[in-house]
Amino acid sequence: MDTDVLIIIPARGGSKGIPRKNLRILAGHPLIWYVIQTSKKASCHIVVTTEDEEIAEVAETYGAQVIARPKALAEDDIPLDPVILHAWAQSERKWQTIFNWVITIQPTSPLISTKTIKDALAYAQTKNLDSCLAVSDARALYWGGSTSAPYPHFQERLNRQWLPAFWKETGGIVISNRKLLLQGQRIGGKTGLYPIPNQESIDIDSYDDLVVAEHRIQAPKVAIRTIGNQQLGLGHVYRTLTLASRLFTPHLDFYVDSSSSLAAQLIKDHNYPVYNVTNDNNFIAIIESKGYDLIINDILDTNSEYITRLRQNNKRVVVNFEDLGSGATEANLVINALYEYTTPLPNQKFGWQYVCLREEFLRAYYEPKANPQAKNLLITFGGADPGNLTCLALQAAAEALGNCNAELDVVIGLGNPRIQEISTLVDQVSKCFSDLRLHTHVKRMSSLMHRADLAITSNGRTVFELASCGVPMISISQNYREASHTFGRLNGGVIDLGLAEHVTIAQLAQNIRDVWLAPEKRLQMQASLLMFDFRKGVDRVIRCIKETYLDWRNQHYDFSTTL
Repeated sequence: MDTDVLIIIPARGGSKGIPRKNLRILAGHPLIWYVIQTSKKASCHIVVTTEDEEIAEVAETYGAQVIARPKALAEDDIPLDPVILHAWAQSERKWQTIFNWVITIQPTSPLISTKTIKDALAYAQTKNLDSCLAVSDARALYWGGSTSAPYPHFQERLNRQWLPAFWKETGGIVISNRKLLLQGQRIGGKTGLYPIPNQESIDIDSYDDLVVAEHRIQAPKVAIRTIGNQQLGLGHVYRTLTLASRLFTPHLDFYVDSSSSLAAQLIKDHNYPVYNVTNDNNFIAIIESKGYDLIINDILDTNSEYITRLRQNNKRVVVNFEDLGSGATEANLVINALYEYTTPLPNQKFGWQYVCLREEFLRAYYEPKANPQAKNLLITFGGADPGNLTCLALQAAAEALGNCNAELDVVIGLGNPRIQEISTLVDQVSKCFSDLRLHTHVKRMSSLMHRADLAITSNGRTVFELASCGVPMISISQNYREASHTFGRLNGGVIDLGLAEHVTIAQLAQNIRDVWLAPEKRLQMQASLLMFDFRKGVDRVIRCIKETYLDWRNQHYDFSTTL
């Protein structure tokens, strides 16, 4: 910026709405600190005009020059124009410099960026304006008059985006040229409006504004890397979507690799931006170029080199899920709900307390039931079902319940390659059930679970979803990783049969009968499951992520890099 530009920050000490507002601590710094840091990066003269000795001292500490404001210009009823004119005249006299442009920046606009200041000035200069005001889009359906006799300020009711332009002064930036100032005016002549980003338009006028501004300042820029395809299923994606809906940050992007097209489509369906990455190196390069400061990996095991490079000497926070690889020791935080009795390292949170149920399980609460006579059996094995446990469970269910007038819901994972085999078997055993329904695309799994009296499933995340619904279950582990998940083995609401390779049709059928025909046993199993409050797991996880991020931010982050 040119050296003939003067930024004036008016900072009165007598704020009434929020006492001592300009020195109020906001996200670790006095409010006035933010605009001073922003203005310093604009490379021009900066002055703070104030009558308050403490504000003057703080401003000088942070690198701003101070113009003493006369008490007569610090009264409640004094408009800003004479204050700015006084500071401008005193600055020219003090530094023997002609300032052809004066930019007023209010300390109550802490989210104004240096780029916006530069761009607004360039706009005013290019358009040969006498004054230019920062504005935000304020289109809405406004009414005038009294509440008992109102009249519309619009000609027809339209959606907001189709209403005529209506601009609101943010108060954040006012640009005035010298010719106008010499006429004793700060706003006038050929005036232009410069729309600024909505997040920068916050003007601290109330305590609510402080809350919003602090959240904006502290909100991380988040990148989530996840996986999801026919073989792995979409459990990782659903968890990260649940996290994304709770992080409340305006800067959040998803990343998937080329094998996760199903994940990408699901993310797009939830209206989040999603991008493809080719490998770890590609992802790390993107993270660096876009300036993310919170990375969430939900990609199973990672290696230490990848996590070390992501963190880059503590430049950003890395949170991993279900990570048992060497990278787990290098991450800031590792969360895994499936290993509740593992002794974790200090950076790790293991156990059922950290289950992230899908949003559909959290939106509504269904009263768990324990029917005296069981009616509905649910069979669900997600992903590719490599052990073909769906067919095993179908045959066992037919053997166990052939004379019980039972209903059966069978859910096939998106990646199951044996759909035709399963469909044929369903036709063969359908006569054993009063109703048999085969599901290949389930939009609300919670509805199926809530009506089940007993479920047969693998020993993964589905165990927690069923447990949250109070559904007694029989679990079978597809592989050794699942077999190491301890909740089902240690909880009385789950009959854990161990590795699939050791489970026979007869054994499974006997277990089905034992539960199906014993209402007291089912009631006991349900009570064992309902002892655990899984619904608060997401809140615990979000709290852990936020605490980890804020601890890092307070110790290592330069707030001015975002201004």
